[in-house]
Amino acid sequence: MSLQFLPITHDILARITPYLCFTSQNGRLCDYTPGVLSMWRRHYRTAAAIDGDTLYLRLEDGGATYYATPQGENLSRALDRLEAHLGYAPNFCTVPEALLPYFLSRYPTATATDDRDWYDYLYDTESLANLAGRRYSGQRNHLKRFIRAYGEPEFVPLCRENAGDALAFLDRYERERQNLSQEARAEAEATREVLLQPDFFGQRGGILKASGRVFGFVIGEVVGDTVYDHVEKADANAEGAYQTLVNCFARAFQAVPYMNREEDCGVAGLRTSKLSYHPRELLKKYTVKQRGQS
Repeated sequence: MSLQFLPITHDILARITPYLCFTSQNGRLCDYTPGVLSMWRRHYRTAAAIDGDTLYLRLEDGGATYYATPQGENLSRALDRLEAHLGYAPNFCTVPEALLPYFLSRYPTATATDDRDWYDYLYDTESLANLAGRRYSGQRNHLKRFIRAYGEPEFVPLCRENAGDALAFLDRYERERQNLSQEARAEAEATREVLLQPDFFGQRGGILKASGRVFGFVIGEVVGDTVYDHVEKADANAEGAYQTLVNCFARAFQAVPYMNREEDCGVAGLRTSKLSYHPRELLKKYTVKQRGQS
């Protein structure tokens, strides 16, 4: 029986979410979270198929078709099943570093490449919540400046009643940036869709306020032992707003051991900022291409 790949919709997302907790299979990469799959499903024309205890994901990028690492208990059996369905060994994307040796052993003529711009930044949540020690003195100073200028910050959980505040901030954020990249515009469109959903596609988040003014918002979710920061927008003209938002989000999820703040997309300022928070690890992801396939 062939695998039946269906475009990811709200109903399909609910069906595949239970399969997205195999941390040994996904290496805590953000690409295997319900939030990322829902937000970027149109951009990558993502489709999913379920076969027994295994989830298969198909994506399109740059005119080429890729398959993500199957999510299930038996990777070898899952790849056998996928190859039998397709009639050939496909190209793979977002292969976690821990699984790369297996893929290259199984496909000895394939080539593997990675891109530093798309590494995920993984942190200890407690470190971002407490900002303790000398190495976080810069972030603590930014927090103090924010409080002096705008008052004590308030991190309000995102809900249907205040989603309009986040939408209004997102509209302003876009207006103030005339030269957003294609990826940034796609992210803004996906973020707007999440905020308009009655259940936010199952995601959670919060709005940063001080003295009644909105300074930013964050959207994320918890999968297994990791909280994922999918969307993080703050007022760049308000000193300390971004640092305060990161700290508030981490404190709200301090009981979760790890935080994935995702990629920097090669943006120099964003890379400098994310490195300044001292990630415990940069999570590499690989593309594995078969010989003779584009």
